[in-house]
Amino acid sequence: SFFDEDLARRITISTSHRYKGREKMTVILLDAIQRRYPFIHPDWVFSRILGSDLSSVMDEERRLLYVASTRAIVKLIVLTDQKEITPFLDLQTNKELIQEIKWENLEGPTSVTRQVLALVGNSTQSRGDGTFPLRDLLKSSGYEYIPGVWSHWRKAYVAKNFSLDELRNELWAKEDEVIQKSGVEVRLIVNPNIEFAKYQINTNKWQTILEKYDLLDSVLEEEQKFAISDEIVSD
Repeated sequence: SFFDEDLARRITISTSHRYKGREKMTVILLDAIQRRYPFIHPDWVFSRILGSDLSSVMDEERRLLYVASTRAIVKLIVLTDQKEITPFLDLQTNKELIQEIKWENLEGPTSVTRQVLALVGNSTQSRGDGTFPLRDLLKSSGYEYIPGVWSHWRKAYVAKNFSLDELRNELWAKEDEVIQKSGVEVRLIVNPNIEFAKYQINTNKWQTILEKYDLLDSVLEEEQKFAISDEIVSD
């Protein structure tokens, strides 16, 4: 796999039918072409027994594409062919909202980008409302809810550009007299699964539980060594 274990777990592959009612920050819609949307089964005529006709089949296929294309919260990527674009995809009407990317201009996969994961959940050491009053702000700040033994909200940052000040300046983290933050725990992890910082937030005050940014620095230094090594080999 081109992805590390944590990132691979966050990638979901599904049919359009099975993804109804679900959402992801980014969705890639494959095969938005005429032969797929609409997909007319050779035996569709037998559906007439149930009162269906070609028009109703086309309507159902149009609804299916609508479901698939509305699963993205932030970004939708549609893969199609200019010669066979599905008739259900109105590119002209929404032209100002669409950024065209040519396949031949895309670079192939190289090394995996090292990430810092910010995990924000209810404190395991203190009481309070936790993340419940912050859920809308966390979502609007790009966090994804991850249920589990320690349910939390998660957001990924490019490790080499990570800044704690930037994180603390996000909407959910800012000091707010209206929304009091208590019983919140913030964990910072650099993949693969190295925790280098932990904080508690009570009455809007951040308390340091763990700070070992040298762990993050050593991971980035090691990555840089491999990058230089790859350049030497490729040259």
